Amino acid sequence: MIGDTMETDIRGAFEAGLSAFLVLTGSTALNEIQQYVYQPTRVLNSVADLIDEVKSGQPSSRLDSPVFTVKPKTSRKSGKRHQTDMARPEKLRPLAVAN
Repeated sequence: MIGDTMETDIRGAFEAGLSAFLVLTGSTALNEIQQYVYQPTRVLNSVADLIDEVKSGQPSSRLDSPVFTVKPKTSRKSGKRHQTDMARPEKLRPLAVAN
């Protein structure tokens, strides 16, 4: 699984038992990763970091993730980190009905 958000993409992959590749082109910054109990298998600047792996067929380990060797060119986005931050907790959601 390749995703750019720890709360949804990486957590979903972790819960499904999949390898989780976090790309830093989304809402999660490198310095925020350690705040999570679940961790990505790899951390990438972008999916372009996978080109050499795909061509060679040799996977890299988490320790030699490109993000730790190459300075990312990022601009932090302003505003809410994730779309669910805007959810109103006071609004109840309907429960699933068992058949």
